[in-house]
Amino acid sequence: MSFLCRGWFALGAEFENTLRWKVGNGQAVSFWSDRWCNELPLSIVFPRLYRLAENKDLTVNQCWVTTSETGDWLLQLRRITQEEEVEDIAQLMAQLQSVVIDPGVDDEIIWNCQTSRAYTVKEGYKWWRRDTPEVPGMARRTSWLWKRKMPLKVKIFLWVALQDRLLTKSYRAKWRPESSATCELCDTDVETVDHLFCACQALIPFWGMLRTGSGAALRFNNKDELWEQMVSTKRPGDTRAQAEVRKILIPAALWAIWLCRNKKIFQNQRFYTENLWENTTHFIVDWGCGLAGAGAVQLSGQDFQIDPG
Repeated sequence: MSFLCRGWFALGAEFENTLRWKVGNGQAVSFWSDRWCNELPLSIVFPRLYRLAENKDLTVNQCWVTTSETGDWLLQLRRITQEEEVEDIAQLMAQLQSVVIDPGVDDEIIWNCQTSRAYTVKEGYKWWRRDTPEVPGMARRTSWLWKRKMPLKVKIFLWVALQDRLLTKSYRAKWRPESSATCELCDTDVETVDHLFCACQALIPFWGMLRTGSGAALRFNNKDELWEQMVSTKRPGDTRAQAEVRKILIPAALWAIWLCRNKKIFQNQRFYTENLWENTTHFIVDWGCGLAGAGAVQLSGQDFQIDPG
């Protein structure tokens, strides 16, 4: 099993520890194996009683006997011979006194990491990132990203790159040491996110063309500087449409670079700066459809003919 798979399995087990059952009718909850009466399963809290259980797979409902008034617990245990076992039974019964079995209510899984006990994707993500140091400006960047007018797959690509988790050759080499980590475009340096998008010598002409055609600064040494320029592209005097085009300028360039890089690796297609330029302008026009006030949007002499939709 790869280290990646082992990591997912470990995360699943860790996440499972944050869940517990809220008992209704008790039909879906394992009496001994699930978390419902304690933060831990009863098999762990009372190991001596668990060893004495005649049937270790009973549900909570099967251990509850309805009487004329309310009900009572029936623990199907083998012969008890030790004083410690008697004390364990007393402690267990004391904990079970607070549990109410309601035949008309389904059992419910609740999440221990939230005051409301309700799981949400947002809170789940916070839990997943709980031990990860907060990157300065990360919240501002991600908020900016999800509001942009571009395909979802491009937003996800940019978000992964922002986390430095893009599947570059150096990242891939972490679990495949025998594979080459050299950049496919320049064939000189190790391919990282910073190198591919900010320092690759093969892309210098492309960034120069884009800088001249758009009038944007487009000078950065690493992905943090790149992101700061990406979220701060508006210039004085820009129309609303021009401002929106500037916001998707760098994302379009990064997406064009990534696609070109993949075609060279997986389809053995040659790399041409002109193709990058054409793809970038195509993405800008395509993603810009529907921008208010759009039409022929010009940035420093470069026309982007955008259909206002």
